[in-house]
Amino acid sequence: MGTSGVALYPSPGLAVADNLGATAILGQYMCQPGGASGDRHFVVVQNGVNQILYERFANSAPVVRGTLNAPTTANPTFADNGTQLVICTGGQLWLFDMSTNAAPIQVAGSLAVSIGQIEYSGGFFVAVQAESNTMYVSALLDGTTWPTLGKAIISDFPDNIVSVIVNQGVLYIFGRKQSVPYSNVGALNFPFLPVQGAQVEIGCGAASSVVRLDNSVFWLDADERGGTIARKVSGLTPQRVSNHGVEHIWQSYPTTSDAISYAFQMNGHSLWHIHFPSGTSVDGIPGVGASWRYDVENQSWHEVAFWNEALGHYEAHHSRNHAYAFGKHFVGDWKSGNIYQMANPVMTVGKDGSRKWSFADDAGSPIRRMRRGPTISTENQYFDIPQIEFDVEVGLGPSPALTGSQPPTLLTLADASGSVSTVGVNDAGALTSTPGSVSSAQTVILNDPTNSTSWKLGIEAGGPRGIVQLQAAGNYPTSLKMISASGTKIYLLQISIAGILQTVGGGNVVRGPQLMFRWSKDHAHTWTDYEQLDCGQSGEYRKRVIRRRIGRLRAFTPEVTWTDPGPLRIVDAYIPPPTERLAKQMAKMA
Repeated sequence: MGTSGVALYPSPGLAVADNLGATAILGQYMCQPGGASGDRHFVVVQNGVNQILYERFANSAPVVRGTLNAPTTANPTFADNGTQLVICTGGQLWLFDMSTNAAPIQVAGSLAVSIGQIEYSGGFFVAVQAESNTMYVSALLDGTTWPTLGKAIISDFPDNIVSVIVNQGVLYIFGRKQSVPYSNVGALNFPFLPVQGAQVEIGCGAASSVVRLDNSVFWLDADERGGTIARKVSGLTPQRVSNHGVEHIWQSYPTTSDAISYAFQMNGHSLWHIHFPSGTSVDGIPGVGASWRYDVENQSWHEVAFWNEALGHYEAHHSRNHAYAFGKHFVGDWKSGNIYQMANPVMTVGKDGSRKWSFADDAGSPIRRMRRGPTISTENQYFDIPQIEFDVEVGLGPSPALTGSQPPTLLTLADASGSVSTVGVNDAGALTSTPGSVSSAQTVILNDPTNSTSWKLGIEAGGPRGIVQLQAAGNYPTSLKMISASGTKIYLLQISIAGILQTVGGGNVVRGPQLMFRWSKDHAHTWTDYEQLDCGQSGEYRKRVIRRRIGRLRAFTPEVTWTDPGPLRIVDAYIPPPTERLAKQMAKMA
């Protein structure tokens, strides 16, 4: 029987798949057009005053497919009909013929207006005129031709169209305060008509927040009463999927209308990722962005972030778009020209037996994962916490082990006159001596390698060495472990047969992954310093992660943070005395 019905698993990590030499990755699109032997992966990047269309491949370098004369950092939208890829960006439509791979051409003709979005449904491209309530449809299976009569003014609501998306054959049209689904009924000129009686009194507050996921449409809402509630619609009835906590945080941002979403599915979990460019980071830094994810299966929210190690704070996760191509997840960076592969941490074992975690960081930057528990209190009365034990999966450290540190070893040795010096070892293995720093000497005795002679360590001219020979050999060790001045190197202090004091290299100080633990006594207003709890080197599967003697307090809020490479899998945390799990208590009550 498992110890818990729920466990917290780490979010995926990133590895650079390509650098496209740009300032930002604006959009990605994957399709498998007719005649193609596999996926085709297209990327639009911001490069100076223009946007560049790239095509990426599974096993070769990206290729430039053309320049889009669109000086904007707006989020592009894509649609294809199996032969033609149409890209809407900067108010323009660009068509790329996937059968000839000729440079993309700008779609003109009757569409001499600024276009805000492009979609595809039932053989027709559907274009929305920017800042209007007007829509256009192309000729059947032809994005180069837009008939003059293929135009409709959406009169179901008086506002401009904010966003459109197709899901399960239904064209959802979002206004600022209302929304309406259209279906393809084959009507003359403009084949789409509204679904009778299905108008929704909820609009959209962020045009790029709308995504398809899990046979539903997800978006951030808005109407005349307010906004920034996360919704989904499956069929024709919208449902609220956010909660008061996340809504309170989102509504504290300067704006949410610039939110950009993407959706992906990993390990059986369908996830909605929302990037808030104007948001405040999880540690309260304004203007560096924020990123949130909704797990459809668990119906739960969590915040994801990038740890800016140089500046020492969180910022928005370095992704704003996604494509699943060649059997891999790729996300585009909002801050650079990097395309990252995104995957869950995985252990790889080398031929030499070494064990290394891949995708355990964000392209070389540590992922600083943090979990804060609920505040424990007994009606504001004092209670004792003798210990807290974290039930995490231990023994998952890499091999070779992580480099650690320990306090340096310092010996106090006397010379022939009784003067005392402090003796240590530097990182190069040389013994060091600092006279007069202490008043009393230690008695340190070592045997030579043959255990035939024992030596009492001391100081004489020229530096530390064994100076007093004991005629009768005793039961003493032949070496003494010494930690170097930096705390990272191990040396063995030994006596040669000739009575010479020497050091022998013993390697690096190693450790298992560390869980950084702190707690608050005042409901998360102030915190103790971080303490490091060892989670076990590779193979230490019975390691226990415990902090004892927490003390007596009225309120207790625990927090753990993890930055080491490798997954942090949290099952639970226990505080004695042992009690039955809440699920069992509830079962008895039922």
